[in-house]
Amino acid sequence: MRNANSGLGLKEELISIRVKLALLWACTMFLYIYADIKALFETGFIQQIMDGNLGGIIVDQSFLLISSILMTIPPVMIVLTILLKAKVNRIVNIIISALHILLASGLLLFAPIRPWFYFIWYSCFEILFLFLIVLFALKWPKEK
Repeated sequence: MRNANSGLGLKEELISIRVKLALLWACTMFLYIYADIKALFETGFIQQIMDGNLGGIIVDQSFLLISSILMTIPPVMIVLTILLKAKVNRIVNIIISALHILLASGLLLFAPIRPWFYFIWYSCFEILFLFLIVLFALKWPKEK
């Protein structure tokens, strides 16, 4: 790897697009996890879990399966980003991250209950990281 001047007087290493995308997926995954853990501290949330009803959403096998599938996507994307060929990789990263942007935005804007500030905070960073994935994938350089 060679060093390049960032324009801020700082030297930065050039990092491959695959590593950048995998890192952004990892950060997004951690934000999902942290937000879910933080939710346990919301007043009444644990009681809702015990009652099997989260703000009007019934906690059943379907809900748990769907949420498991959604939470599996970021770690799978880390692996796929490293392993897939560039052309397919680019398309998959753009499509999956765009869908996650829509999901995160929808949860913020159309949630049946008003989201707590911590959830808005995490969601904004999730959307930012997902948007960066789209940008980096769109600018994916031709691999030799």
